[in-house]
Amino acid sequence: AGAFCGRVAVLILLFTMAWLYGADKISFVTADLGRHIRNGELFVTTGRVITTNFYSFTHSDYPTICHHWGTGVIFYLLTLWGGFGALAVFYTVILVLTLGVSMLAVRRTAGFWPVVLMAVLALPLFGYRQEIRPEGFTTLFLAIEFFILSEWRARRLSGEWLWLIPLIQLTWINVHILFIMGFILGAIFIVDALINDEDRRRPLALGFIGAASALASLLNPSGWQGLVEPLNIFKEYGYQLAENQNVLFMIKRFPGQPIYGYFLWLGVFVVILFGLRFYKERQWRAMLVDVLVFGFFALMAFKAVIVRL
Repeated sequence: AGAFCGRVAVLILLFTMAWLYGADKISFVTADLGRHIRNGELFVTTGRVITTNFYSFTHSDYPTICHHWGTGVIFYLLTLWGGFGALAVFYTVILVLTLGVSMLAVRRTAGFWPVVLMAVLALPLFGYRQEIRPEGFTTLFLAIEFFILSEWRARRLSGEWLWLIPLIQLTWINVHILFIMGFILGAIFIVDALINDEDRRRPLALGFIGAASALASLLNPSGWQGLVEPLNIFKEYGYQLAENQNVLFMIKRFPGQPIYGYFLWLGVFVVILFGLRFYKERQWRAMLVDVLVFGFFALMAFKAVIVRL
């Protein structure tokens, strides 16, 4: 009973800290919140989804694809109902829920205390990007899909649960452009199933879910163009953007920001943990999903870091 109460107390403290990180004061200069709310207002009042560079003074007729139109609707309705306070609480709930689902997804593999340790180490990253933005939905949906796929992989969830993934992708593509991360996550689990699963029906099941997700994702205002748009987002910039540069660039450009060095050291720490796990278990197949997920998202995080002014 004492150990249980101790764990409950630790979790309460952890999620209180996460709430405080997520509820920190935001900068409206960098959050673009007004634009998202205005997008939602335009859709609710006129039924119009923005398809051009609407807010540009010189090129307002330039065609563009707006994947976060659904987020704008949610933000607008929440603001209409309860003001900025309701919107801030809603977004903080999303961030804290993301942390909880992520911890739940790995609790059986890692154990309670290692999960708590990694959650504490992740809090600075958690609080680094707490502005109210569409990407909050990406972090939540990514955590949920990882939980579903991990539990199915461990045979603790039946195949019926996988059908939640196309529904998530249908929502995801209409609230944030990084819906593609869901497809990449699914591809990682397909690779793992091909290597580790003797039952050939299981990778086929994941492939079928991926195909269903792609079909569901066509239900967006831009159709197939919206589905492939994440492949084109870095192609049209006429000059170098700081927020699309790698961690080493950011350390040199913003030497007074310790968070960028923290990115690197946390990544090194996780690599060391992987090495220790392999030295102990000598089973690379069991580690495959974890290594691929960490490797891909760590590489993406290293390659492009969002600037917080």
